[in-house]
Amino acid sequence: MGESTIINWIIPFLSVGKRGFSSKYYFAKIIQLILKRLKTGVQWRELPIESYFEKGEISWQNVYYYFNKWSKDGSFQRIWLNLLSKKKRKLDMSCVQLSLPARLLTLLKECL
Repeated sequence: MGESTIINWIIPFLSVGKRGFSSKYYFAKIIQLILKRLKTGVQWRELPIESYFEKGEISWQNVYYYFNKWSKDGSFQRIWLNLLSKKKRKLDMSCVQLSLPARLLTLLKECL
């Protein structure tokens, strides 16, 4: 996934710190590392961080921190629902059987 796609479709829906501090890390690359981890199933400590950041700039613990933070605060759910609502015409659900929690199913029905 390209950086421009991440910047336009994902980063606006990530949570922001309560105190207004901005991160010193580039979120597009962190998102790419998270997606790589989810796609390949590699362990967090085996992520190829050197190919995305300079050595010593960030560690796998930082990438995991953001993944855990965004998972718990609902950022990934907001991203998913936004993408579904914007691209619902391209989504073919004719052969999909979903088993979702009732709350998420209600949110999906509101978007579609």
